Amino acid sequence: MSDSEFQKKSRGWFAIGHYYDPWFWVCLRESVMTPGMLENFDRLYGASLATNRAPIERMIDEATGKAADDMRAFVRFVKDFVYDLTPHPRTGVS
Repeated sequence: MSDSEFQKKSRGWFAIGHYYDPWFWVCLRESVMTPGMLENFDRLYGASLATNRAPIERMIDEATGKAADDMRAFVRFVKDFVYDLTPHPRTGVS
């Protein structure tokens, strides 16, 4: 789903509300620090966040927007599969 489709489906505050929750950033940090999380995300989604590549390949990815798209996809993945499914420490509700 593209970013515009995501925004259309989740309208207004709900589209970005998780960015204002400190618990989302904890989930994102812990996901990045979890051994194998980025490598397996790359493997499953065809991304290249954790791979060591030549500088020219990284520059091409930045110029074409693939690097930003991969990062957005990972953040969306963490929101959908970690943040939304993990009980919030204050409320106990996921």
